[in-house]
Amino acid sequence: MILFEPKVPVEETDRIRNRLREFTDQVNSGQRDFGTLATLYSQDVQTGRRGGELGFMGKNHLVPEFANVAFNLSDPTKVSRIVETEYGFHIIQLIE
Repeated sequence: MILFEPKVPVEETDRIRNRLREFTDQVNSGQRDFGTLATLYSQDVQTGRRGGELGFMGKNHLVPEFANVAFNLSDPTKVSRIVETEYGFHIIQLIE
């Protein structure tokens, strides 16, 4: 588990996780598009503007928690489990 400074209340992390689960369910069921959700809700301004796209990256350009999940995805129609890194919480979709 990664510790954030200042300490984030459990209620807030639970709220974020629940919201990401909703997004995951919506994408995995085909109700919503990952890129649209990323554009609307991502707190990362850079990738949010691009629909959540990071572009092509090698494993060594990503933090290990993120890379381990991202490089094990195989279905471009599905979204990963929630990934917690030093930067926050993420869901990941393989494009190609």
